[in-house]
Amino acid sequence: MCPARDEATTDLELTVTQLHTYFRGKVEFPEVTLDAIESMRLLRPAQLQFLKVPQVTFIPFAGSDPDEQVVIKVRLQKGFFTDPSNMEATKGEITRP
Repeated sequence: MCPARDEATTDLELTVTQLHTYFRGKVEFPEVTLDAIESMRLLRPAQLQFLKVPQVTFIPFAGSDPDEQVVIKVRLQKGFFTDPSNMEATKGEITRP
């Protein structure tokens, strides 16, 4: 089942906040994959599960990638109209101080 807008917005915000806690201000780091996030326990179980649902796409990123690179995309339930930018997170949102 696709996530509803409110639920997806909350989960996306919590996920970005948790990742930001670790990556804030870091400039150089190797590629961050979902497996790395899980093994380093950077997210709470609920947010890790959020990244694994089929409607959420996690795109691995590294320190060398541009801040504008989208790293999390969320596809909402059909029938909901939303500004797509509200349902994406960029590398910069995770790493900026």
